[in-house]
Amino acid sequence: MKKQISRFYSRQAPRLRSGLKGFTLIELLVVIAIIGLLSTLAVVSLNSARSKARDARRTSDIRQLQTGLDMYYNDNGKYPIYIAGDTFDIGQTDSDVLSTGVAAGFAAAGTGTTLMAQVPTDPQDTQKYYYKSDTTGTTYELRFVLENANSSWGCVASATCFAIPGSISSTDPGL
Repeated sequence: MKKQISRFYSRQAPRLRSGLKGFTLIELLVVIAIIGLLSTLAVVSLNSARSKARDARRTSDIRQLQTGLDMYYNDNGKYPIYIAGDTFDIGQTDSDVLSTGVAAGFAAAGTGTTLMAQVPTDPQDTQKYYYKSDTTGTTYELRFVLENANSSWGCVASATCFAIPGSISSTDPGL
């Protein structure tokens, strides 16, 4: 019986006979490939979530600006006029405010009633929010760009969206 057992062990793979234990090169390569694939999928998902979070912040910023502009309108009977007909990029610096004491509404330092102590800026430095009004201050448009499509507004990814009093859409109001 001892002879049969010793013959059985002598037929095992050389690594078992020599007492070496561990993984083969193929096993290690397969595990490394699986880990690499899972990491890649995680990074792609994370980047998508980040761009959606930036779009959510842009949406919130635009709605805050609309509310601030409505308060300005209630106090002054018109929206801020900044060099009538021109487009003005708002929130250029962290010190921009929206107040009633400034003819243009947006300035580095406000006088009168401060409606927004800090005008929001786009979450990415590569983009800006733009404000434009008609010559009489009866209406305005805010321009901004989303990274992802927004079906409820009809905005497509990386295209300009427009906010006018009370709504947001992909249609240029033509100011």
